[in-house]
Amino acid sequence: MSPVAPGSAAGEDGDRPAEGGSPDHGRRPDLSTGQLLAGRYSTETLVAAAEILRAAGWSRARVRREVYAPFIVVGPASWGDSWHAPRFGPGSLVRQHEGQDVLCRYGSEVLAPEDGTVEFGTSLLGGRSARVVRPDGGFYYFAHFVDWNDRVLSSGDEVRRGDVIGFCGDTGNATVAHVHFSWYGADGAAIDPMRRLIGWLREAEARLPTVLQSASLDLTRSPIVRTPWYLRPSTGVPADGSLDVRASGAVLPSAPLAAGPGLALELTALLFIGVIATVFGLASVLGSRGSMVRARVSGVSERPRWSLGRSEAGSRWR
Repeated sequence: MSPVAPGSAAGEDGDRPAEGGSPDHGRRPDLSTGQLLAGRYSTETLVAAAEILRAAGWSRARVRREVYAPFIVVGPASWGDSWHAPRFGPGSLVRQHEGQDVLCRYGSEVLAPEDGTVEFGTSLLGGRSARVVRPDGGFYYFAHFVDWNDRVLSSGDEVRRGDVIGFCGDTGNATVAHVHFSWYGADGAAIDPMRRLIGWLREAEARLPTVLQSASLDLTRSPIVRTPWYLRPSTGVPADGSLDVRASGAVLPSAPLAAGPGLALELTALLFIGVIATVFGLASVLGSRGSMVRARVSGVSERPRWSLGRSEAGSRWR
């Protein structure tokens, strides 16, 4: 059974949440995507790649495993360094923050970054929480879930990297939806998980060119890519062939189009148009001699009008 985020409804893929959680959860504060990506480290590049692949027909489950994993959150997310920052409570207690807080959209899927054993629990500070116990006896700790993925998993089950273990929320002492993420060694001592988080994010980002390359067959079936390039809006296609997929300017390398009959026909049609346009251009220059040229080109309007990639102002490929 596929995981279902709290507050989400079944969509075209069945009981799966909208990527990055449900924007219609009725909880406040409801941060914008820009706010969710505003931290020092963010999933902006992963989100941009996911948009391309979802438009090409990839399922959310495939995007989750091949784009976001091993990072711990699906969708817009970011964080800064809050290790050992002061925290207050319960009561008059002042303590050090033993982890990193990853801001995410309410209901976003939270993933196991490594293989291990999942354990679910609750606490006054952490709310609904989970542990992924590592083979060495240490564990990763996730807090503030709005819910566990207990329709699929039970406490004590084995999980694999990329499995959904819960959903981002604000239970416990949280004031905004986020995942508190900690790493504890086998001796119970807290270890700053910053390098792990950055490493998982960079691993996912480094894999994107290969993922997009392998998706070329899927992309050629997408209406976005199937449209002849000379009829597409002229914006968002830089000279290096990359596609600008976000208004914020995040640019990813596009998967190349495979040469085939469709591409050959497009190039042939463009060549034919160019030849005809050249002929009539010469005819207009020659003036009176142009009638001789027109006489040799039968069946073509005297004033051909072609629209090569002109688009309305403000249009943009998404």
